[in-house]
Order: sequence, then C-alpha cells, then structure tokens
Amino acid sequence: CTLTEMISFLFLIAALALAARPSAAFVASSRVSRQHRILQSGVSTPTSVAGPLFSEESSGGGLFGGLFGGKKADPNEPKELFNIPLESIKSGGLRLALSLHCIGQQNTPDKGTWLANQADDGVIEMWYNPDQSGMFSVTLSEEDGGGILVERHGPAPSLVYQLQESLQLHKLLDELEVLAIGNEEEIEDENRLLVLKDKDGIDKARATLPARNE
Repeated sequence: CTLTEMISFLFLIAALALAARPSAAFVASSRVSRQHRILQSGVSTPTSVAGPLFSEESSGGGLFGGLFGGKKADPNEPKELFNIPLESIKSGGLRLALSLHCIGQQNTPDKGTWLANQADDGVIEMWYNPDQSGMFSVTLSEEDGGGILVERHGPAPSLVYQLQESLQLHKLLDELEVLAIGNEEEIEDENRLLVLKDKDGIDKARATLPARNE
C-alpha cells in the first residue's frame, strides 16, 4: 500500500463521515427553533443548545435568517405531536432508557438513517439524515407530576420523513408502554420510571399518529 493510496483512503473516509451529517443550515435552523421555544417558555437557557454528535457551529439567524424581516411567523417553530401527562417520573432513569432506545433505532430502516443525541438541556433528539428535512425531540418534564412532550422540528418535513417519524414514534410509545405498565405483577408503581396520570395516555398519544402497518 503506497503513501498516495493511504492518503486517498483517508480522504474517502473523511468524505463519507461528512456526508452522513445533517447540513449546517438544518442544524442551525433546528437549534434556533428550540432556543426560541426555551426563551418563550421562560425556562433558563442552557449555555449551548442542541449539541449533536458532531461540531458544526450555529450560524446566526438559522436557515431563514435574513430572509424574513420584522416579526413574522417563524416557519421553524416546532409542532407538538403529543404530550403525555404523568403521575410521577424518574427523569434521569427515563431519559437514559429512552436515549438507549433511540440509539438502538439509528440504523432503522437503513444504516445511518437516524442520528440520536441528548442535548445539553436534556432533550432527546432524533435527526433524520437521508433528506435532512426534519427531526423530532422528546422533552421530559417534572412539573405537575411530570410529562413527556414530543415535537417535530423543521420548516418543511418531507413525506418520507413523516412516514419514518411515525414508525419511530410508534416504537417509542411501545417502549414507554413497557416501562409504564409492563410486568405489572413484579414491579410496583413507586419503582417505575414513569406512572401515567391517564391509563389511556399512551393510546391517546398513539391515536395522533398515522396507523402503523403491522
């Protein structure tokens, strides 16, 4: 193996790694959207927002920065998909369990389809790599007993993204269902990572999604 061939091989590996990353514009767009939501809610803003498993810096203004003047509606505002109220939550353990679940889904249906990340503010993110048109986030709250908020980010998510997102969210709800009510005879509510406020909470969340093909 000559030195020239080795250098060419290293450049090829670097190019493939960069190609798998979401674009800087999409990263910046989603970061600005989440930053705006945090500021509007009055929650203290983390020092850095949404740190994916790569290190592009946020470009000021996001994807649409400079194109829209004044205070027009922000096309990057997240869309709430569902919100599950809880009676109680062990947020640290549940965040870990859901993060591991999402990591396990990164190569579904194909290798590199998704990129799972836990942001600095604890929000779990799933970035869609093929067309980089959208991502969804899972936010855990401890207020009023607790809650699980799932939102979609991206100004114009493709139909393909929305299909894959729906499949992922059905699997996420399957995981939550196991954690919430699985092994009823062996696990007491006080030892569970989450306890539903409404026994039909997961079914109601599932009803907001397109039907899953069994």
